[in-house]
Amino acid sequence: MRLQESPEAAELLERLRRLRAARGGPTLERISRSTRHVASPATLSRLFSGTLLPSERVVRATAEALLAHTSTPEREEAAVREVMVLYRRAYDAQGGQRPGRRPSIVPGPEGRLQEELWSLIRSRGLTLTHLASRLHFSRSWLSEMFRQPHRLTPGLVDRLAREFEIPREPLWRAVELAAEARRAAEAAGTGEEASRPAAAPPGAGTAADAAGGGEAQDVAGAGSRFLADENRRLQAELMCLYEAEARARDWAEDLAMRLETAREELHAAKERIACLAVEVKLAQAETRRVQHFIEIEQEARIRADELADALLDALRVSAGSRGSEDGVLAPEEAFIQAAAGRPPGDIATVVSVLRDRGRAEFAARLVQEAVSTRSVPDVTALAMALLDAGPAPAAEGTSSADGS
Repeated sequence: MRLQESPEAAELLERLRRLRAARGGPTLERISRSTRHVASPATLSRLFSGTLLPSERVVRATAEALLAHTSTPEREEAAVREVMVLYRRAYDAQGGQRPGRRPSIVPGPEGRLQEELWSLIRSRGLTLTHLASRLHFSRSWLSEMFRQPHRLTPGLVDRLAREFEIPREPLWRAVELAAEARRAAEAAGTGEEASRPAAAPPGAGTAADAAGGGEAQDVAGAGSRFLADENRRLQAELMCLYEAEARARDWAEDLAMRLETAREELHAAKERIACLAVEVKLAQAETRRVQHFIEIEQEARIRADELADALLDALRVSAGSRGSEDGVLAPEEAFIQAAAGRPPGDIATVVSVLRDRGRAEFAARLVQEAVSTRSVPDVTALAMALLDAGPAPAAEGTSSADGS
């Protein structure tokens, strides 16, 4: 039966051909090397030509080789699952037995539950190995659980329901029915053995021997039941240990993630502290610079006061030597002419000192004299210096003699 004769097989073949074309059409030898020779070039040739549907292992290896490094690992795994679902549909359409199918242990509820579990695995494109890895169990232990599904524990049923995205209650009910059917079968088998008359050995015919044989069978049956119960108990404890190990692994991973987050936050905090330290140093440097400017301004102020005092003293001495009637007029004119020739900054300082000492009219005359004898740029500079020094001097009603 050729591969193209069924729609399912044709869909699988089309998907594989598209994957090969998307990779640039690699040769069969290259694909075989990518599968680590799981699929030989001859098998791949028969697969892509549509003359053979190989085993599940070959198809999975081929799909993984064609999808390797094409996207994120999660997307690659999802694409491989889609290919495997198409493969199982094609295999079923050809009337073959599905790869990985396990025969039921016993007919009845337990066998139906087992078939249902394997159907769920196949419908998700998984294998028992992949499922055991996702559930953090060993493959041999999970295979034993699937061969005897009546031994499934509530914890394992919860994990399977979450993995397959199905309701938990129907699955757990099926497990309970399988367990009841198994107990009923064991009880029926034990009752038949107990009711079966013991065969007398040749040459024996006493009633005591028959009674002894019946007691031995009862003891053997009781011992078998005890061993079966003890085995179930040990399996349940082992399952609890596996679940505890899985929870511990999850907690360890969560703790590792939290520790990594804490380390990143600590590193960020250290960087913020370093930035704050730099800002503090810059602020301290700015504070020292401002203090230095304040000290310079104070020193300039002191020198201006000394200069103004010296000029006023010289003014008074000059007025006394002239002996004029008012004693101030001629020296003031000389002072104004001398001060008006100074730089704009010195003039502004003298004006400020005179204003503070109550000589606003004198300061105004000084400004007028300086403006009348300066150029336009000097007048502009003087105006800026006066604005920096304070309000412009205004004439007062007092005479110059009052301040001398």
